[in-house]
Amino acid sequence: MDQETFGKEDQCLLDLLEQGVSRDFPNPERIGCPGSSVLKDIAYRKLGLAEVKPWLQHFGTCSPCFQEFSNFRVKAASLRRRRYAIAGVAAVLLLSLAGWLWMKALHPNRSTDTEILDLRELIVGVDQDVEWAEAHPLQLHRGTKHLTLKLPAQIHKEEQALEVALLRGTGDAVLVSHGATHLEGEIAVLTVDLDVGSVQPGHYFLGVRHPGANWTRWPLLIV
Repeated sequence: MDQETFGKEDQCLLDLLEQGVSRDFPNPERIGCPGSSVLKDIAYRKLGLAEVKPWLQHFGTCSPCFQEFSNFRVKAASLRRRRYAIAGVAAVLLLSLAGWLWMKALHPNRSTDTEILDLRELIVGVDQDVEWAEAHPLQLHRGTKHLTLKLPAQIHKEEQALEVALLRGTGDAVLVSHGATHLEGEIAVLTVDLDVGSVQPGHYFLGVRHPGANWTRWPLLIV
């Protein structure tokens, strides 16, 4: 309440300025003036209303005090605006950081644009429960631009080119990329560029094959 009341008194001072207080009440000897430190503390709102109130009438009858107070007030307002701007930027940064940490917690193994999928235990064929695989699809985020696949031994042939595609249920390829496998320890790895953001979210199949062969497919959900 003190801050609100002081704000009203502050506006009264501005109204006095418009009425000519800054010119019509010279006080060259500064008789009865509170001093620059007090004027500054009032402008920067470091004093409570009870401490400020005795000087309000003096401001209305002393042009030098009013002018000095007004100068301090302009500086104080500028400082407050800077603080509010900094606080606003800090709040945005904190929210952005919180969002990033939340996404990082949901996808701890994913960088900003690279996904890693381990396909070694997920061959879809006559010996696998296809219905289970379709009910538990692989997932790719639409921000994915690079895809790293850990391949089953059935697919890997050292340094041989492979095709990777996003397939519709009809078998039509939506996206196709090419790469060559390499070994990381005992694991066959294939890395390709695949800009998933260019397709709509939904259900697809991830297809991998040697050129000209049939696709080996895994159910895939793009989110």
